[in-house]
Amino acid sequence: MTALIFAGPTLFGSRIALPAGVELRPPARCGDIARAIATRPTAIGLIDGVFGDAPSVWHKELLAAIDAGIAVYGAGSLGAVRAAELDREGMTGIGGVYRSYRSGRQNRDDAVLVVHAPAELGWRPLTVALVDIEVTLAMADIAADDRSGLLRLARRMPFEQRTWKNLLDAHQPGVGRCGSPLVETLSSHGSAKRRDAEQLLVAVAAVGSARPHRQGQSRNTTYYDTMLASLESAASEVHGSSDHDAGLERAASTCLKGDASAARLD
Repeated sequence: MTALIFAGPTLFGSRIALPAGVELRPPARCGDIARAIATRPTAIGLIDGVFGDAPSVWHKELLAAIDAGIAVYGAGSLGAVRAAELDREGMTGIGGVYRSYRSGRQNRDDAVLVVHAPAELGWRPLTVALVDIEVTLAMADIAADDRSGLLRLARRMPFEQRTWKNLLDAHQPGVGRCGSPLVETLSSHGSAKRRDAEQLLVAVAAVGSARPHRQGQSRNTTYYDTMLASLESAASEVHGSSDHDAGLERAASTCLKGDASAARLD
């Protein structure tokens, strides 16, 4: 049986080989987890998800997977956030990013966001996530004034602009010295998000088989049932691309109506 991992920029640069029996899929969007349930994977690992240009994964999809007896894990990015929200419902969170959200030390949705290249370029991150900046600054051997100043700037900077170069360029006028030597020092610490994602790969690969369905009343809502019907319609409309695209549009529209606030995590 196969475990499914939804990931992109968070795993960029990882030297961990994809374990046997694990299938890697692109960052998840609304409907992807719901479709995956029908394939009965042994486990689902959510690391990255889309934001901005498409609605993101619903909580209801993850709950449906748990109710179907599928082990559901989250780490690194959107997966860490969703796991912190749903661990009491049976989703397993992994790593420091998850724990920071679970404890309340981190409560900003944008702390895991990055701008990244498309799939054709390997999802390469073009900015640095705030959670990685915070961990790096805590570990780095730099002056306390530099640490606090850079952290303050990072928390104010929009996620689309968060790079080490931009941070150090903004920091330089206040300290009166060149920040270039710090770029190499800070960027050499790697990514806490990626380390958490690698832990998830190991955990998901160790799941032996899917568990029995949970007994009890369905937790589906009208919006979720409508989204499922739209996805089923899109899948069945294989004759003619215009009809198929219309089905996908209906599904996306349902996702947006049902959870308009869920399209901002990566």
